[in-house]
Amino acid sequence: MAGFALFKAALWARILGIVLAGVLVIVNFLSLPYYPLWSLISIALYIAVIWALCVVRPDDF
Repeated sequence: MAGFALFKAALWARILGIVLAGVLVIVNFLSLPYYPLWSLISIALYIAVIWALCVVRPDDF
């Protein structure tokens, strides 16, 4: 439901996405010793998602 709300640039969906991506960054830091390459790729991807959710302008929709 939050994914569909992101198409309308809903603030609550963006906040939920940022929180979830932040939690997943922390989880990937914990798995860094076991899966270093996959964890680094995932962390970079989640940071890009957080950045994209923070810079969206609702007036573009």
